[in-house]
Order: sequence, then C-alpha cells, then structure tokens
Amino acid sequence: MKHFLRTCTVFCFLMGWEATAQLQVDTLAIQDFEVTPAAPAWNFTGPVVYRSGVSTANNAPPNSPIGINGSRAWETTTNSSGLTLDFDNITIPQNVYDSVRVSFRLAAMNLNGTGGGPDNLEYVNFAYSLDNGNTYTTRIRIQGAAANNSVWPYDAQGVAKAYYLPASQVMFQPAGTGLRLTDGLGYVELTLPGTVAQVKIRITARSSSSSDTWMIDNLVLSGEKSCLNSTGTLTQTACKSFTINGNTYDSTGTYTQVLPNAAGCDSILTLNLTINKPDVRVVQNGLTLEAQAAGATYQWLTCTNNAPAAPLAGETNRTLTVTTNGSYAVAVTENGCTDTSSCIAINNVGLDEAGGWAFSYFPNPVLDEMTLKVPTMAIGLSYALVDFNGRVVGHGTILTTENRISLQGLPAGVYFLRLEGLPSNTMRVMKL
Repeated sequence: MKHFLRTCTVFCFLMGWEATAQLQVDTLAIQDFEVTPAAPAWNFTGPVVYRSGVSTANNAPPNSPIGINGSRAWETTTNSSGLTLDFDNITIPQNVYDSVRVSFRLAAMNLNGTGGGPDNLEYVNFAYSLDNGNTYTTRIRIQGAAANNSVWPYDAQGVAKAYYLPASQVMFQPAGTGLRLTDGLGYVELTLPGTVAQVKIRITARSSSSSDTWMIDNLVLSGEKSCLNSTGTLTQTACKSFTINGNTYDSTGTYTQVLPNAAGCDSILTLNLTINKPDVRVVQNGLTLEAQAAGATYQWLTCTNNAPAAPLAGETNRTLTVTTNGSYAVAVTENGCTDTSSCIAINNVGLDEAGGWAFSYFPNPVLDEMTLKVPTMAIGLSYALVDFNGRVVGHGTILTTENRISLQGLPAGVYFLRLEGLPSNTMRVMKL
C-alpha cells in the first residue's frame, strides 16, 4: 500500500497551469489483525486475542461489528493488569513527508450481556517511542464513563486526537454512561512530524471484568505530504494522429490526462485536439483515376510491391489517365497535411480495344459489384468470371452497353473477366 512519489515527464512546463490543494497519503504499515494481514504488515508482539463477526441482540451495543465490517479485531477482557501490544519499529523515509500519522479504530463493548461495558477503571493507553523502544511516552489515554459503564461501536463520532508534543498524557472519555454514539471514542490518532526517523507504538488495554471489553482494529501508520494539484489546457492541431505521454489519438476531440508532477501530485491536462486527415479516396473509371478530395494539392505516384514509390513527373491534377500498365497512388495535401491513397493496379492498357471494340470496367479494385461498359456490337456476347486457378466462378450474357457484374460473396483476390470470342480482351479484376 506504499504509493511511491513519481516525476512529471511531459507538459509540466505549460503556461497557465492552475493549482489546487491535495493531500498525498502513503500507507507505511498496517495491522488489521486478519488471518492474512494487509500489506505492508505492521508486525507486533503481545497476547493474541482475537474475535470476529457481529455482536448479538443480547450484547451491547447490539448487532454491532466486532471488527471493522465484521472482520477480525484484537480484544482485551477480564485482565486487571492490562494487555500490551508492541508494534515493530518502522523507519520513516526522510525528506519525503510533512507529517506521520498513527491511527486505529476503537470500540467499547459488552459481549456477555446488554449492560456493563468499560468504566472509569478501564482504559486504553496509546504510547510512542522514537528510539526503537528504549523509552516510551504515553500520549493518549481513553477511559470508559466516569460514573458508570459505557459502550460504543467503531462508528461512534468521538475522536481522541493528539500531537506528539508536549510529551505528556492527555485523557479522553465519554461524558455520560450507556450507549455513546456521539462522544464514544471510535477513532484514535497521533500525529508526528515528518522529520522523525523512526517510530514504534505500544498499546495497553485494561479490562477488569468479563463485561468490560475493548475492541481494537486497523492500526495504520501513514506518511502525509501536502502538495498542489495543477491543471492546464493544451490546444493542438495535428496530421492523422497525435501522441502525448504514450497515448495516441487519431480523432478530433477533447481528452483528459492525469500526470504526476515533480512533487508527486496530479497534473490534469485537458487536450483540445484537431486531427486533419486528407481525403485519399480514389475512384477508377476505366483507365482514369480520380481523387475524391476537391480543391487539394495532388501528386500521382507509381507503386512498387503495393507501396507508393516514385512521383510521376507533371502529374499534379486531380485525375490521372493511365497509359502504362502498373500500380498507382496519389498523395493528397489538405489543410497542411499530406496522406497517400492505397495503390490501384491497372493492367488493361492496350487490352481495352479488340477489333475496334472499346471496353471499360470500374471500379477496380471492386468490393461487391463492378460496371462493364461495351460498344453496341458486343451485346449478346457471353462473359465468364474466372478465379486465379482457372475456375469459372461467374458467367452471364452482355445484355446492354452498361452491365452490372456481381462479385458479392467471392473471396478477396485476383479474378479475370473474359468475353466470348475476344480472348485478347481478358480483364484483370482485384476483389477486396
């Protein structure tokens, strides 16, 4: 449960940061008296007397947790000389904390009946040592009611709180008898300066009868540091994506990051981000490729191994008419950002005419359906769609000058569209 201080890495230098107070609390040691104790466990020596669960309706207070949330707690009962727990010496990190706090939860109960409970003769002493147990100072003493018995649960509102100096005992006890929900001492706390090098705690509890029971749970040693949260706003415009503190964003929006600053406190960064992405869609119409971005800057490129390679000299218009079989892409610049389209293969240059008949087909690549345009004299011809292994996967008849040919349901890959009687007019189609 130790939370180490961290160092701010990015954007702690931004102008306009605003600061808000924050208390950083690190748990240096804890003893919750469970079978498997919480970590970092604060070990102790002394009598092991535990109880757990919830008191019955015939106990006082009735139906109250014996340990925090019904867990296990340490108790003392019928011990006129008192039981003592010595908790191990803990070394305090130096130049880290403003203060060191020791606290525990306390309940006063009678687990044998509806009456009784601690009185003026029953007490809990809370002592500290700064020299590894050579000397102890009893700083806090809690007693039962002065006139008669008193009981209270862990959530009683009374607080027994003291600073480690002066090195003298201060006493707390409820003002009245019976069930004490307001002034019962449910929380006990001792505060020391962060400059102490070590601390050891001793708790002694006295209960003189079987009806006088002290329950102690959740002893915690914590280091506390006052620090300032800071907030800041960054407005950023980027191309395609933007990375900050290991997080990458590819959409316009407002994002929040919580960063540790140099003092180990939170720096909250609000990022107002605008992402510019050029439209790199391209539509193929026969041997003509057209970029869909209007009013942009264009540079057409050849592709090698399906990756953009060399620019085509002078080809800076929105459209490109292909004169050589190959693969082509376009680099589009919009709003100061440049992106490049996917490569489109053109392999029917010189094959679009056979015997004076001109053909065109688009789009290519195709998703589900393509258009085949033919001259009037081609109406009535049969066509076949053949996969890369030579198997016919579709066929039909040319019925008009503009025909829809479906590739829906076919796996992605390369196909060939062949027209009957025109073997030279085999068209290569890329299915997405």
